[in-house]
Amino acid sequence: MRSSKQEGNRLAKASVISREELVPQDCLDAVGKLQKDIETKFIEIGELFSHIKAAKLFKFRSYESFKDWVETEQHISHKTANKLIRMHRLYVEELDIDEETLKAIGFDRLLMIAPMMEKADWEIRDQLMEMAAEQPLPQFYESLKKMKGEAKAEQLPLDLKKVLVEQWKEQMCNLFDCSWSEAQYKLALWFSSGDRADAEVMKLLKQEVKKAQAKFEREASDANR
Repeated sequence: MRSSKQEGNRLAKASVISREELVPQDCLDAVGKLQKDIETKFIEIGELFSHIKAAKLFKFRSYESFKDWVETEQHISHKTANKLIRMHRLYVEELDIDEETLKAIGFDRLLMIAPMMEKADWEIRDQLMEMAAEQPLPQFYESLKKMKGEAKAEQLPLDLKKVLVEQWKEQMCNLFDCSWSEAQYKLALWFSSGDRADAEVMKLLKQEVKKAQAKFEREASDANR
């Protein structure tokens, strides 16, 4: 039988262990241990929340939703929990930035630059990470404000087609609660299943898209006059 100290150490090190190796109860218990040091453990907590949400482990505690479990047992708002998931997904899974660098920068600064990090090229991302890591807070605020202003200036006037595409991408990411690359994979699965890939179905789809495109471009042209 493990001593309470051994059990605590085991759960506190949950982030070092592959999350698939942890039984559901361990995952749920590990969050409570890590949450005591959320300022430095936000990456590990985001990873665990992501796994618990995707695998629906909250059902092992008789909760119907991740929101109910996280707000009742962890005393964290659903919005904050999703931010932690987003941080892990963006910085670790998508951008592959090492956790020590992220911890040194801190959750608040990473959250502030996240919207730009999601859309910027690698050169801008490097600048953002350097600013967040090195600049004093007042200077960081000013630098970030300036970069946002420059980014907006470059985007105007914004093509209405791009607006539509970005809105649709955001809608799909919210629907599936995942990144855009993962959403594309899920949509590919949907289109390739059943008879959706049938030649006649594809022909009808092409016709419908052609009609929708003509209507959209006509309305966009009228709006620009």
